[in-house]
Amino acid sequence: MVRRKWTPRDDEVVISAWLNTSKDPIVSNSMKLRTFWKRVDEFFAAMMNEKIENVHCKQRWNRINDQTNKFCVAFAAAERQATSGQCDRDMLKRAHEIFYSNQGQKFTLEHACAHVVEDSSETPKRPEGIKAAKASRNNRKGKDIEDYKTIMEGKMEELDKKEKLSKLAILDTLLAKKDPLSESEETVKNKLLAQLF
Repeated sequence: MVRRKWTPRDDEVVISAWLNTSKDPIVSNSMKLRTFWKRVDEFFAAMMNEKIENVHCKQRWNRINDQTNKFCVAFAAAERQATSGQCDRDMLKRAHEIFYSNQGQKFTLEHACAHVVEDSSETPKRPEGIKAAKASRNNRKGKDIEDYKTIMEGKMEELDKKEKLSKLAILDTLLAKKDPLSESEETVKNKLLAQLF
């Protein structure tokens, strides 16, 4: 099988396919993982007019998601390091430097960041055509910083939710214990109760 060379347009369609499938109110969270990715692949294949056998959206989505998450971390670090008088471009440049330093490669998915921000704030829709996508990209040049901030805020909310769920799971385990809790377990339980309720 020939390995696909993903273009920015391909990435935008993968993101739209993932977002449209995950936002589908009819199937929502009741869909099995295999069915979910099959639907994403079908959406992508239909939009790109390709055979479904040549589509591997799951791997590409995982790469896009992983790389944008890592870039958000680099961008947050650049924001923390910002000094007075630094403009947004300097901060973005510094984020790219941090990403390169941490990952050993350049961050090349700016187009994906912009598309995630646009799609996640709108109702599901078909991706725009090639000409419209190019025009849209050209009009977005000044909006990169806001996009990264929006993505970073979303990722931080997601991390907060995961942390809260983790704390709830620990608390649930402690509350379900039949044996008396040790002193340290009792301390943890009380801290979690205070934090969560």
